[in-house]
Amino acid sequence: MITIASGVPNIKTDGAAIQTLFSRKWDRKYWETALIPALTTSQYFAELTKGDQVEVTKDPSVSIKDYQDGQALEVERLNLDHITLKVDQAKYFNIALTDVDAELSHLGLASKYMEVALKEGEKVVDTAFFAAMKDEAAAKNKGGSAGVKSGGYDLGTSAAGYATNSTNIVKFLTGIYTVLREQCATGDKWVVIPPWMHWQLMSSELKNAMNMGDGKSVLRTGFIGRLAGEMDFYVSTYLDGAGSAAGSPTAILAGNKDAIAYTMRLSKTEKWRNGNFETLLQGLMVYGWKCVKPEGLVNAYAYKASEA
Repeated sequence: MITIASGVPNIKTDGAAIQTLFSRKWDRKYWETALIPALTTSQYFAELTKGDQVEVTKDPSVSIKDYQDGQALEVERLNLDHITLKVDQAKYFNIALTDVDAELSHLGLASKYMEVALKEGEKVVDTAFFAAMKDEAAAKNKGGSAGVKSGGYDLGTSAAGYATNSTNIVKFLTGIYTVLREQCATGDKWVVIPPWMHWQLMSSELKNAMNMGDGKSVLRTGFIGRLAGEMDFYVSTYLDGAGSAAGSPTAILAGNKDAIAYTMRLSKTEKWRNGNFETLLQGLMVYGWKCVKPEGLVNAYAYKASEA
């Protein structure tokens, strides 16, 4: 209420003659888009109907040898290796809502509490995912001399990030793309960048070479465009690192969709009466991930440099 001059009665507080209204709408939080399903494969976990672990046999390596007419052939016996995928992580929430609060509130508290808890869960899981993958790439897919064939691409390190701006962002991002191509990581490829790098990208010449997503699709899916018809670009604030200086860069993650296996094995919500005139709103997420093809993953580190 506006300030009242001395001697003027306050009819709001003294006489209850001016209403205070309580909106049925919520002041909604901003939420980042969850990206894990778009970046990973669930093909191996699809076979897991029961249990918490899957053993996957890897392709063998075969030696191709020179042949001379009439020679005796050497016999090669192949060794087989495997990878172990586990459902080994879990998160929960358990929120109490009293009968009095639920009855007297003009808001739908139960549905809102559940909605926010599930979004918070997505945030925690995605943030942990990017932190877990920031050093999982093969040795030739990261560092100052990345590239299994050329060794010619500087992708920065956690101690000394690559300085990017709108002038050199093309060189940096196409370098990431080429590192994957040198590994023959064909098919669906992707890279996740922070918002500050998205701005550099939109300010550069690379935007002319990309099929850019519209503003609504970016907010809805995190997808911002495609390079060379096969590499999707996503933006996320959940990437590890601020990107404010060489010593505190953002960990950029890129890869082939088959490089990381992921499953959300159980995502369940329930409402329980606990005997204290209140309802417990509960949620459980049971999941697992693993980098199964380090050669199909790229770890890069960059920070936002000044514009020339």
